[in-house]
Amino acid sequence: MKVKNMLKLPAMTTPAVVTLIGYALLIFIVLLPIDMYMYNNNESVLVKQEYNFGHRFVLSILLLFPFILSIYSVNCMMVGKCKLWSWIVAMFTLLWAVLITVTSFSSGSFSLNQIMMA
Repeated sequence: MKVKNMLKLPAMTTPAVVTLIGYALLIFIVLLPIDMYMYNNNESVLVKQEYNFGHRFVLSILLLFPFILSIYSVNCMMVGKCKLWSWIVAMFTLLWAVLITVTSFSSGSFSLNQIMMA
């Protein structure tokens, strides 16, 4: 079997292409030199953040991973035969939820007492 045949990806469906265009637009917007403001709790004012292309570029690169997975999922829904992929997405979702929960409890953001008192 030739390497060229092993690396052949299935053709992208129209919904997957539309998703790709949407994500490309989002990355373009993230990279635009638009002023960003952060709220300063100490002074109760909005503070203008300097434009930092490097920071936004790294953010764009980090966004590529979930974007690619999403595009693959949309394409898989159209083509079919996604049983294994659905299990992979389900397990990643569960892992993500557990990590968020553990991180929230370990960081001291809230405690079980706060949940019970609410």
